[in-house]
Amino acid sequence: MLKNMGVTVAIAAASGLVCSPAIAGTLVSTELVLSIDVSGSVNETEFYLQRDAYANAFRDADLINLISGLDNGIAVTWQYWSTITAAPGDWFHITDTVSANAFADAIAASTRPFAGATNLAAAINSAADLLLTNDFTGDRMVIDVSGDGRQNTNLEGTNYCAPFYYYGYIYNNDFSTNCYPLVESARDAAVAKGITVNGLPILTDVANLDSYFTSYAIGGDDAFVQAASSFLDFETALKTKITREIQVSETAGESVPEPSLVLGLLTVGLGGGSVMRSKMRSATAHRSR
Repeated sequence: MLKNMGVTVAIAAASGLVCSPAIAGTLVSTELVLSIDVSGSVNETEFYLQRDAYANAFRDADLINLISGLDNGIAVTWQYWSTITAAPGDWFHITDTVSANAFADAIAASTRPFAGATNLAAAINSAADLLLTNDFTGDRMVIDVSGDGRQNTNLEGTNYCAPFYYYGYIYNNDFSTNCYPLVESARDAAVAKGITVNGLPILTDVANLDSYFTSYAIGGDDAFVQAASSFLDFETALKTKITREIQVSETAGESVPEPSLVLGLLTVGLGGGSVMRSKMRSATAHRSR
């Protein structure tokens, strides 16, 4: 009798944990923030090439089929950034062609909010906050940050951190080491919260920007850099990058062994509660800074 009671209690406990409002969030494979550089080095033509590339990526049949094959789809939003970060777009839950096209249409209808300096660190911080405060629970949280330049302002965007910066041109290629720790700290803070930061450097102005992103900007599980040689091939690089990010999530999901019924319920319940509590604690700490 005690044995049967123990099983009953275990199942009831697991059921309560799974249904608890404390962990109620839409489950997705990946939570993804597309963080898009609109600093002064990105001219109007380049902005539209970049914006349209994001829209076209989510209209791509192969990418849509890949997302549709995931158990819970993905959650995605976007933000534009330069000296500061603009208010983000809405979060979209993409599971099929209709929802993918709705997201593509929203990006295509967006306008450039401003131009300015390159505050990559603030962009990473802002994107992390979006991941930690949304209504989704994903197997992975990913920041997909694109850019054509290096950090050149302080975190507040009130002064340049690199010397010899004048009207968008670097007269001395030796960037101040004051700039590097800003990006590293933002990346490390995001990684500490379970977030992966991937980079999409555009090499038009800085030929070795991919090395810079590798050293200072990216981090976390399976982090990588996918470079675009120019804005003209940005769309191809972007599709490759997003596809790779989703495939990582798909592979990670398939590698988890199937548990027994009772232990599986307990694992899902306890694990889900732990993930959500961790996410809530991280969000609270992030907002309090």
